[in-house]
Amino acid sequence: MSRVATEMGRRYHEIMENAIDAIIVMGQDGRISYLNGAAEKMFGYARPEMLGRPVTMLMPAHYREAHERGVQRYLRTEQSVILGRVTLVDGRRRNGETFPLELSISSSRADDQFAFTGILRDVTERRRIEAALAERELQLRQAQKLDAVGKLAGGIAHDFNNLMTAILGFSAFLLQNLKPDDPNRADVLGIEAAGKRASALTNQLLAFSRKQLLQPRILDLNIVVQEILSMLRRLIRENIELSLRLSDQPLVVRADRGQIEQVIMNLVLNARDAMPKGGKISIETSAIELGDDRAHPGSYVTLTLSDTGAGMSPEVQAHLFEPFFTTKELGKGTGLGLATVYGIIAQSGGHITVDSEEGHGSIFRLYLPKAGERSENGKSAPPQRDIPRGAGVVLLVEDEPAVLELARRILTQNGFTVIATADPLEALALCESEKEPLRLLVTDMVMPKLSGLEVARQVRDARPSTPVLYISGYTEHPVLQLDDEELKSAFLQKPFTPSVFLEKIHELLGS
Repeated sequence: MSRVATEMGRRYHEIMENAIDAIIVMGQDGRISYLNGAAEKMFGYARPEMLGRPVTMLMPAHYREAHERGVQRYLRTEQSVILGRVTLVDGRRRNGETFPLELSISSSRADDQFAFTGILRDVTERRRIEAALAERELQLRQAQKLDAVGKLAGGIAHDFNNLMTAILGFSAFLLQNLKPDDPNRADVLGIEAAGKRASALTNQLLAFSRKQLLQPRILDLNIVVQEILSMLRRLIRENIELSLRLSDQPLVVRADRGQIEQVIMNLVLNARDAMPKGGKISIETSAIELGDDRAHPGSYVTLTLSDTGAGMSPEVQAHLFEPFFTTKELGKGTGLGLATVYGIIAQSGGHITVDSEEGHGSIFRLYLPKAGERSENGKSAPPQRDIPRGAGVVLLVEDEPAVLELARRILTQNGFTVIATADPLEALALCESEKEPLRLLVTDMVMPKLSGLEVARQVRDARPSTPVLYISGYTEHPVLQLDDEELKSAFLQKPFTPSVFLEKIHELLGS
């Protein structure tokens, strides 16, 4: 019998020693009477350093008093709130580091002496994974919420674009016919200015909803920041210091230069408004590799903008990129500045993070995918020139009546003969019956019955050499998804003014 008992004891001891969880036995005096190898590894002590020592050496200080009260209560009443259940507590390693662990305790009694056996599991890695999953879930919910609002914003923006095209266009006609000293001129200029502000608001809505038309180029982010530095200094007050710390290496990205400039300006303005009594804004650029354990792994170029302003509460940060959310006084902001930043960066294939604490400023980090090509920095644009007179027949197809009339008048005044219709099927019939050659087809992209692409295809089947100009208030349609730069160059986004419309037409015609 003793041989069997000895063998069973040996096996139990072997099982305990080979367990992956830490096992510690404590007597009713609170001292450690046994520990296995996993406990040594978990806490960083050698076995002799732990045997006979108080178990409280493995606890953070704030647990020790409650532990001793609990042991004494159990010895008196044999009742405990933690025996027989798994409890999440903190342990303390030899180096003073605290870490989370799961603890389950059982008690036994022999010769009127209690012993307590604790099984402990280090959950540091599980906590890290759970935190990462929670962060990704939060990002997903935020992205879904922003995407839903973005779809609504994109639809509203389309209708606004048609309205703004008409308002800006007819305002331009009125101004053409008014003398400089006409008392009505100021009123028309006010209408035009309001239309331009509404157009800018529409562009912000499109930027937020990630549906604006971008013109990406290969850029060095360092050069972009350097070339707008003087403009940034004009945006801030004299009591705010602006400093740069740019990377020594080229930071090449593929992005729309104008939109990236808009992002930087919006962040600088946001930082300025957070420091009414002055402070410091720092802009830093660098390259970084994000590992597979990150939400967006890959090679990135980063722009970090930090300020010494008021900082933000967690509640504010939770709504930071939502459109029309603002903490500013009524009339001091639209609530679209950071929503626009979010949309531009997301549409450019990047992402943005924010670190902020009330009273300790904010840090915005922009991540843009790194490109491997040489940059094409520079804002060279073709020099403005006088718009030439038009000639020849233009077929105009536009289902919005106000835009149809506006475009017809613009083309007619420039010298073109215009065949205008709101019906794409009628446009095809007119194309077939017209005896003169077509100089140009101008078509809206999204119409009932037929799309602009289909109208263009059928017109070119009949008249292969006809140039086409596509116009639209939408920015999500096939012409913008194709890798055909020539086709994209034949697109004009609404709203547009008469001069922009004519410049685009004569550019296509090679006047």
